[in-house]
Amino acid sequence: MNDYYLQQINKLRLFDDDFMKIVFKDDRQCVKEVIDIICQSDNDIQKVFVEEYLKNIVGKDFIFDIVAITPETSINLEIQRDKYRAKPIRAKNHEALLISYNTKPQQNDEEQVKTMVIFLIEEDYYGLGEPIYHIERIVKETGESFADGSMILYVNGEYEGQDALGSLMKDFKQSDYRLIENKILKEKVRMLKETKEGREKMCLIFEEIRNKGIEEGQIAGRKEGIKVGRKEGIKVGKKNGRKTGRKEGRQQERVKNLKSLMNNCQMNLEEAMNALNISEAERDDYRKQLNH
Repeated sequence: MNDYYLQQINKLRLFDDDFMKIVFKDDRQCVKEVIDIICQSDNDIQKVFVEEYLKNIVGKDFIFDIVAITPETSINLEIQRDKYRAKPIRAKNHEALLISYNTKPQQNDEEQVKTMVIFLIEEDYYGLGEPIYHIERIVKETGESFADGSMILYVNGEYEGQDALGSLMKDFKQSDYRLIENKILKEKVRMLKETKEGREKMCLIFEEIRNKGIEEGQIAGRKEGIKVGRKEGIKVGKKNGRKTGRKEGRQQERVKNLKSLMNNCQMNLEEAMNALNISEAERDDYRKQLNH
């Protein structure tokens, strides 16, 4: 096993995107535990999908973090570190696609399931200290609920009250599984971080993330290289243009790779440059490009 990957794995928390998906993938019990605590109810969750791709045939497609299906409600749980990725327009788009995804041909209005979109955000989105912000449609003139079967929840990840939700929010911020209080989540995190099987699985996933980042960087780098190459080719000929394009492409590729490792693997810039074996002579250029 890669010692460097193991060090990074020990830093991961449930709020970290890739680790969250690994913890909840194919684990209905863990998903149910989180949703039950947020909703303060016992939900009959029958199906769970993690990183679910929902295609919109006439518009933008979306990848949902978690979709949980009960007999009455389709629930989308999004876990976000950055509150700017939880803007109301995104919640509305997720709700609309969730409704479309769960509406069957010739289904009566009364038969349609309810929808719930939950944004669990590491920051307090509205800054008012509330544990959960409930968003429902109302009739403005009467103040009564519109009762269309939809609800959006913004969960405050900064909340640490003396209740089940406060305890859960603390658990989401723990990198040390021994400090996690929820028994179900604690055992799943322990398995991934401490057992041989779990650590091997995590190392393989880290390698996949790294390779995916490199591949994405190569594609972006080649595209950028072609653009730059064309511009230079106009000035000094196709040969020099291709040479310059390839050079610029390699630089762009590395920048993409560095960003991918920093965002997905929780590495700082120096750690990411070590992982990509970037020479000391080149590092200042990348520090400048990434504002470090």
